[in-house]
Amino acid sequence: MNTKYNNLKELISKSQYQYIFFNVFYTVIKFPFSNIDQIYYLMEKSYNKEIATNVTFMKLRKEAESIVKNSSVYNNITIEKIYDCLNQVFDIDFDICQKLKSIEEKLLIDFSSARNFIKEIYDTAVKFNKKIIFIQNTYYNESTIINILKSNGITKFDNIFTASNKQFNEHLTNLLEFSINNLKINPYNILYFCSDNYNLELAQFLDIKSILIPKTTDKLNSYTLKSLPNSLINSNSFINSSGYDFTTSIIANKYFDNPFRSFTEGSAYNCDPYYLGSCALGMHLLSIIYWILKETTDYNKILFMARDGYLVKKAFDILVQTNKSKKKFPKTEYIHISRRLMMPYIISEYSDLLNFPSLNLFKATPKIMFDLLDFCTKDINKKDLSAFYNDINLSENTCFENKENYYKFIKELYVRFYDKKKHEQSKKALNEYFKNFNNNYITFDLGNYGRVQSAFVKATKKNIDALFLFSNTDVSIIESQKNNFKIKTFYEFYPNGNRSFREYIFSSDEPSCIGLNKMNGIYELKFDNYKVRDLAKRKIQQGAIDFVKEYCETFKNHIEEINFKNYEMSLPFETFLCHPNKDLEIFKHSYFEGIFDKENIFDYITNYINNTLV
Repeated sequence: MNTKYNNLKELISKSQYQYIFFNVFYTVIKFPFSNIDQIYYLMEKSYNKEIATNVTFMKLRKEAESIVKNSSVYNNITIEKIYDCLNQVFDIDFDICQKLKSIEEKLLIDFSSARNFIKEIYDTAVKFNKKIIFIQNTYYNESTIINILKSNGITKFDNIFTASNKQFNEHLTNLLEFSINNLKINPYNILYFCSDNYNLELAQFLDIKSILIPKTTDKLNSYTLKSLPNSLINSNSFINSSGYDFTTSIIANKYFDNPFRSFTEGSAYNCDPYYLGSCALGMHLLSIIYWILKETTDYNKILFMARDGYLVKKAFDILVQTNKSKKKFPKTEYIHISRRLMMPYIISEYSDLLNFPSLNLFKATPKIMFDLLDFCTKDINKKDLSAFYNDINLSENTCFENKENYYKFIKELYVRFYDKKKHEQSKKALNEYFKNFNNNYITFDLGNYGRVQSAFVKATKKNIDALFLFSNTDVSIIESQKNNFKIKTFYEFYPNGNRSFREYIFSSDEPSCIGLNKMNGIYELKFDNYKVRDLAKRKIQQGAIDFVKEYCETFKNHIEEINFKNYEMSLPFETFLCHPNKDLEIFKHSYFEGIFDKENIFDYITNYINNTLV
């Protein structure tokens, strides 16, 4: 625990404070939603099993609560009266109302967990034999609050006061003042851990020493989500689903359990790769796998293509394994594939060589190009190679730097060294390696032009559809029409974030496959020897996977009931890619891994943002 905790511990030990008061909801106890009324959303399925109406249960439940509040004498509102209202005003069967009330109370207990930082404070108060008082301004019964506390290891307390208490309902006063009067204690002897500014001001008015414990979601919003742009959209109406609230609450509960943790100025993610992963990438990843689940109901298997599909497959498998639905989900497989492996089908004609994919003229050299074109070039002796370089006036390790030099190189290479027979043999090798795939499969890749997918379709000789996060619409449509496959895209637009940065964050650290070797009559993948151990990326990905695990475990019985918009869940990640600000320092020791890249990410993205994004 930090210095703030030690200060609070010292405060509790003082003899002056004989009574330690705690609010319950969002102070001692946390939930995976920012407001209790989100629980009604999770009751929709149970409600629909009992009765068929066009209006949602959430709307009915809120309306009943509002009616009771507006008609109650003084503070007299209870959970029983709310469900009586559903019965009497909305004509919902009494037995159904009682069943729904029990479900609501059970869900409240099931989804509760102790806030670790405050649990430590509570344990300290117990250790010093302080009188523990819980107060909660709620219409839930005292017995329900006690069950919530006990189910989370909070068993020792002296009194509990709730707004549903009959004695309280007979007094024209607030709950804090009522509890003090009831116990006949001096406010001077109270130390109060309160949940919001209203209770803080009330305590100060009563001369009670009080400590504000902000909700975890309030801390998340103030530090991280406040940076989301609203120039193009009204974020208040766009980010409004229950699913978004559930996810951000889980993240907030984990990272801001201690509301006093330090936070780096100018940073949305505290320059913490794990937090960046669990929040921005984790939410984006969850949205992607939900989308995949919906889009693949008619397919037998999803092929997650290396290396971009590595993280998404891990997350998707978690979602399927924890889903309690009896539905049959498609199988998954991780397949090693790369642009370089599929080059025999990507390069078909001379014009393809002139327009070599992702060519960086300031990084590419003749030697690199010979390595990449090994699948279609003859074996060349040193004498012929030396003569070739002499004739085109280029050296093997000098970058091309302009199209004229590159075109001159390709023209002479094609005339002297192109081997059509070897090219066809390379294609047949891919046919043999990918022969066991079926039409009813679908691939997942981050996407872009669709050229690798086209090559894969040609190699398999099957019309295998594709899931892309995004696509260069014109090129990808041409590729899909030409090769008779469909593309489903997560985004209906081309996101502004740097594509290489996105691919780096999603991809695995494993070596890339660069070709095939034939061993004992069987084709096996050949990998490059570029090994990297990127600790920052591993922490980011671990944070994302841990978040998906926690979400799926928390809502395992409600996964198919929860919905959210793809874009609202992805907005934190897309905002980070375009405006990483101080959090970009996470990548000071990280490098891109592509054929023509291997650049420092911090330097490259800084330059990209300064020169490309405005």
